[in-house]
Amino acid sequence: MIAGLVSRPSATTNPGFLIHLSGAGIVSDWLSDHEPGTLNSKIWSDVTDIDAITSLPANALHRNVDTIIQTAAAEHGAKLKTAIVCPPDIYGPGRGPGRKQSAFFPMFVREVMKVGSPFYVAGGENKRSWVHIEDLMSMYLGLVAAAAEGGWKAD
Repeated sequence: MIAGLVSRPSATTNPGFLIHLSGAGIVSDWLSDHEPGTLNSKIWSDVTDIDAITSLPANALHRNVDTIIQTAAAEHGAKLKTAIVCPPDIYGPGRGPGRKQSAFFPMFVREVMKVGSPFYVAGGENKRSWVHIEDLMSMYLGLVAAAAEGGWKAD
C-alpha cells in the first residue's frame, strides 16, 4: 500500500493518505513488572506522550507494523500522510459485511456467566478502556474527510 501511494505520478503535489488501525495494546503494561489487578496510574496522551509512544520497544504490541508506517512517513515526507489509530477495546454491533460483534466484550460476558458473577484479579484496581464502534467510526470518518480536503485538519 505504501509503495502504491508514494509512486503515484501525482504524489508530489497530491499526497497519499494511509489510515492504519493499530491498537491501544501498544501502551499496555503486560511487559512491565506491574502486578496484574493493581491500578497503573499512567494515563497516556496521544498529544503529550507521542514521543514516548512512537519510541516504544520493538516487542510492544502492534509496534512492528506501526514502525513500518512511521518510517515510511518520515522517508516520504509530503508524499505520504499517515494516521495510526490505537483505540482501546471496541464494543457494539458492527455494521460492515464481516464481524458483527466485538471480540473481547462478548468474551468477558461469557466468562462472567460461567463464573456466575463478575470477577477480578488481586485487588481488582486495574481498569479497562472501551470505545463504542459508532464513536470510533465517527473519528475514522473525520480522518477520511480531512484527507479528502488535503489532510491539513487532521493534526
